[in-house]
Amino acid sequence: MNRRSVHIDSKTSPSNVICYYHGSINVSLLNPHICTHIIYTSIGIDRDGNIKFPYADEIQVLSELNFLEKMRKINENLKLLLSIGDNCEDQRRSFNLMLSSQSSRKNFAKNILGFCRKCNFDGIDINCQYPQKQQSGAFIDLIKKLKELINGPLSFEVSLPTEFEVFNFDENVDPQILSVTVNAHAFNAYDIKHISKKVKFINLIIFDMEMPSRELINLDHAVSIWLSNGANLNKLNIGVATYGCNDSKAIRSKANYAKFGGFGGVVIHSFDGDDCSVGFPLIRSAFEAFNEK
Repeated sequence: MNRRSVHIDSKTSPSNVICYYHGSINVSLLNPHICTHIIYTSIGIDRDGNIKFPYADEIQVLSELNFLEKMRKINENLKLLLSIGDNCEDQRRSFNLMLSSQSSRKNFAKNILGFCRKCNFDGIDINCQYPQKQQSGAFIDLIKKLKELINGPLSFEVSLPTEFEVFNFDENVDPQILSVTVNAHAFNAYDIKHISKKVKFINLIIFDMEMPSRELINLDHAVSIWLSNGANLNKLNIGVATYGCNDSKAIRSKANYAKFGGFGGVVIHSFDGDDCSVGFPLIRSAFEAFNEK
């Protein structure tokens, strides 16, 4: 297979600068003006698809969700997403058990959309970086269920943690965004064509912590395979890390790869890895790259 080459096009201007937030720095320090989307990761599920809080105190999580929701008053164009999936060992087991059961998938789809609506969030990111090939069909079934519920009236019963009674969200936003975060190299474990049809974004993760300069070579090869298997170029967001050996120059290079290559944008991991004391310089370098003429 021929590797995909990036064609420079000055008219191409992707709009997505999607920033993950893992909750390890105070939510009040976040800058809502250097991202188009913020993805919150500190919730989880059990094997039956019920929402739980595996990473932090429930009140802390709900306070962070409440604070993030109010960030729209600072930047009315900001979109907020909840990420859930296999992003740690404990949740990987629960996520895979949920996928293996049709009733659990249905329960999860209802609960996570109800959770988003209660929090006044705009959508869901399904994190599946450790896919099991034998569950590819179940993963597509989950994506289809989520898409069907997003397209229909959110009038179904949901099971939410009782702690939600403490907070009064406006509930005036119906979640409409569905994205997936995937391992760019694990293309054989995904039904790429069907995923691309159902979701708004595909966040491609490929990091080289020791030598970020090699990332573009590896990424170009992986992107070629995703495109040949049915992915839409403008739905692909390129993963960018704010840890390891990355610096502003390396991140700007990856942002320009996305900008001039016709991609949807970048997805940045994460606010937590950048330096909040000086205004998140790594994230800012990506954001500025997209806004340069």
